[in-house]
Amino acid sequence: MPPAVDDLLRRWVAERAASPEPGDGEYAQFIADWLPLASSDDWHRMILGHNRALGDAPLFWIIRQARCEKATALAIFFLSRPGLLLAYGKDRDRVPDRMKRAFDLIGEIRMRYVNGFYRAATIGFDTAEALRRDARPPARFDETTVDLVIPPDMRISIVGRKLGLRHDARNGFLEA
Repeated sequence: MPPAVDDLLRRWVAERAASPEPGDGEYAQFIADWLPLASSDDWHRMILGHNRALGDAPLFWIIRQARCEKATALAIFFLSRPGLLLAYGKDRDRVPDRMKRAFDLIGEIRMRYVNGFYRAATIGFDTAEALRRDARPPARFDETTVDLVIPPDMRISIVGRKLGLRHDARNGFLEA
């Protein structure tokens, strides 16, 4: 693996290689080799179709890269369903085990986002749509609690390019 691929992806590849599912190890190795070479546009396309059942290591790797687009970080954030975590606030100990990885992913993105880590903002992102479609907040919630989990800065849409996506069963996501 190239030096840019850290232990996180190495461990993920080893974990997937040990999976009883045929092809998991090869897929993980392909993704781990591809990520450092791919463009930020490619990362954005990839995360939209990533099978979370195969693990979140590629998502953690992407959000830790300086060239990660704000829109990509927000897409991962909202696809991780932050609204489901409102009841727990920032208390990881109260989060059910099955939701801890999402809690960690959401927390790391939130910290990086509000601290200005993500600078690139060329891809557009509609946060109002993401809140409706992906965030999954409960029907009734307290605005102060929402601000803790989904800060106001992360609820501002980004005006930018729209990536043309179309899905092809043989080739995955392709530029339209």
